[in-house]
Amino acid sequence: MKWLKDYFDLSKKEKAGFLALLGIIAVLFVLQFFIIYFVPAKKTDFSNLEKIAKQLQSGDINLSATDPGSNSGLPGPKKSLTVPVDINTADSMKLITIKGVGPAFAGRIIAFRRRLGCFMNIAQLTDIHGIGPEKYSILKPQVCLSKAQPKYLDINHATLDELVNNPYIGYNLADAIVQCRKNRGRYSSVEDLKKRLTIDEATWQKIMPYIKI
Repeated sequence: MKWLKDYFDLSKKEKAGFLALLGIIAVLFVLQFFIIYFVPAKKTDFSNLEKIAKQLQSGDINLSATDPGSNSGLPGPKKSLTVPVDINTADSMKLITIKGVGPAFAGRIIAFRRRLGCFMNIAQLTDIHGIGPEKYSILKPQVCLSKAQPKYLDINHATLDELVNNPYIGYNLADAIVQCRKNRGRYSSVEDLKKRLTIDEATWQKIMPYIKI
């Protein structure tokens, strides 16, 4: 063992420091086995889950039930709107507060309104793709209509593209209006258009508010 003593020829201070270091290492080694007893483990509270499980078992919760304030699975607020939304002025963010109107329908309503200039009556919502009688019955009580300026089309000067842009006219009628105007001259009145082209009454009622001489 003399060679070991010669190899570790330390002073008294160095020996004391070396022994202290060994003691610290030993304490840290032992401490890792006992630290779990001094640091409390975080417990997860499952009490709410247990309550829900008991309610499901007893039938107190029906996961398939719809919200009591909703008449359908349509998007929108759960509570009825206290102030109707003006479909002539509302932006997309306002429109989606209507029950039954999501981002897609809001976009369609705005695009349709932009082509017409404005809505002249609430029932025009049914002319928008996807809004049938059932959906309209849900939307109608939630909306209102302010007076606004329609996008008038001068039938004696409007181009084919301008006429086609009106969703009630379409290409065939627009082309007929332009061709009749070229062949027979200017229209003498709005009613003259109906006489020349024998437009059916339903279509006439839709386009009449948006045309002029």
